[in-house]
Amino acid sequence: EVGNLHLLLLSHQKNKVSSLHIQTLGNTVTSSTIQYLERGMLYVGSMFGNAQLLQILENPEHNSYLAQMEDYVNLGPIVDFDLVPTAHSGTGGRSQSQIITASGTSKDGTLRFVRNGIGMNPYASVEIYGIKGMWSLKKGGDDLKGNDVFLVQSFVGQTRILGVVEEEEEEEEKAEK
Repeated sequence: EVGNLHLLLLSHQKNKVSSLHIQTLGNTVTSSTIQYLERGMLYVGSMFGNAQLLQILENPEHNSYLAQMEDYVNLGPIVDFDLVPTAHSGTGGRSQSQIITASGTSKDGTLRFVRNGIGMNPYASVEIYGIKGMWSLKKGGDDLKGNDVFLVQSFVGQTRILGVVEEEEEEEEKAEK
């Protein structure tokens, strides 16, 4: 019965309920919220698995009056996880780890593979000792959409501001003799 969605129909005559009828619409995720939207659309939110957008059908398909229109990924609750390093990719010797999670509970539980970041290749690195904070700044003026040109470095006893100087490339033309 977990995850079954039922519709309760009340029949009445005058101001009295004459009968009750329960119709099973189908099976969905274990819900923590259900919201009827309009035109037979239903949102089923879950704390135990993915949320769903469902269409209530007039005629059943495969013994269900529900058709799944969208599936909204929910990584939680994460019951357990493990960090798995992948093999070196050969591109600059970088490696990228991925997390395998045991997400959801009960019938809505899944194993998920989550990559950490997008992977980066360092081109250069400089060790700076004693740095407490670092951020970039734009040049200012009217062009605030431009690139950052200053790097502010904060240390315990001082603050440094480094700037980027754009150099124009000069082409040398060799004269033929």
